[in-house]
Amino acid sequence: MKSTIVYDEANLERTLRTAFEDPTEYKVPKGIIRHDYDRTHAWRTLIARDTAKFVEYFYDGESGSIENGLRRAILYRHEILSNFDVTLTADFKRALSADPEKRIKKVSEPGHLQPYVHWRATWHDANYNRKTASFSVTKFGDTEARRMALEAATANHNPVPKQYRLPDAYATERWRSMARDEVERNASKNELSTRRRHHDPAVNESHPFGHEGARRFQFHMAIERDRALRNAKVAQFLAVSGRLYCELCGFSFRDRFPFLQKDIIEVNHVMPLGQLTSAMRVETKDLMLVCSNCHTALHQGDATENLAAARALFGVHDA
Repeated sequence: MKSTIVYDEANLERTLRTAFEDPTEYKVPKGIIRHDYDRTHAWRTLIARDTAKFVEYFYDGESGSIENGLRRAILYRHEILSNFDVTLTADFKRALSADPEKRIKKVSEPGHLQPYVHWRATWHDANYNRKTASFSVTKFGDTEARRMALEAATANHNPVPKQYRLPDAYATERWRSMARDEVERNASKNELSTRRRHHDPAVNESHPFGHEGARRFQFHMAIERDRALRNAKVAQFLAVSGRLYCELCGFSFRDRFPFLQKDIIEVNHVMPLGQLTSAMRVETKDLMLVCSNCHTALHQGDATENLAAARALFGVHDA
């Protein structure tokens, strides 16, 4: 019998421990792949839940390191799996037809003196057990026997199709080993592009990270990041503070590592990703700039409770 994985904090801790416990290789869980192409070096998480697909890239540069990128990809994977169950069902392939005409049949079987000719009706009862009844042509006549079989097949059949829950592709744990030195070698083959992509140089020089909760339908449904909203938050913060730093612990990557060519900051939702819907309006006031350490700590458990505890710990008042 297959065991069902419970995506709780114990499972997350076990996944993180398995992924990084070997100093020579990464153990990458199902749903995460390495993406090294052209100037893009990242871990990609793709999780399918029912008809939705959740896709996110965790870039080496934005994450601060290859290992931290994988850690964040695992956190995102866990957040999706713990918030979205597989709920779709499908009709049982061997279920009887709903059309009673297709569940009656004229049958001829050997008898003692002559063949036993009858109309047989078949149906599913309330527990989806197959039931049959036969109506003799000799006794009732062909027309009446057929009518009686059709009546039995119509009246007794369970009209609700027998269904089963679609299997969860993540019900069993699967891992792929990737040598750390090979990952590092592939990640260094191409340098990140230095071309400017935004008119605002301050925003262009930062690599903030964030999850947006809007769902959009294309060929699949995806939880999106809104780049404009992310950039607006960074630009707004820079306009007030003049530099980027963690709104919880105050850590600044550029202050700590003055050699950085691009500043590093991450964007955290005050309301966790799993609680966002397309009907919710997300504004810059709903986002926080945080460092990698604080962001990781916030998602080790209940993100809302952890955020309140972190604010109390660092003496940060709720805006």
